[in-house]
Amino acid sequence: MKLKEYIKDELFKIILIIVYIILICGLLCAFNFGVQMAALMAVLAAIFFIIMFIWDFCRKFKKERNDESMYLRNRTSGGDVVSDGSA
Repeated sequence: MKLKEYIKDELFKIILIIVYIILICGLLCAFNFGVQMAALMAVLAAIFFIIMFIWDFCRKFKKERNDESMYLRNRTSGGDVVSDGSA
């Protein structure tokens, strides 16, 4: 999975996080917590989102690469996966 494809898949989550950050900043400013507090909360939310985004992308990328290598390994070995019938 390429990053561009992943961003397309996660576009709805990205939009929701952006709206969340804007709402939090607006509410903090409206209740007189100050611009510094709103900026701090926005930065923290963005950092957590970026970490979550990278973690999920790496997990999906690794799984896809593993699935692809298993497919190629089974294909080049000349046989199908043999089931022991326990499933």
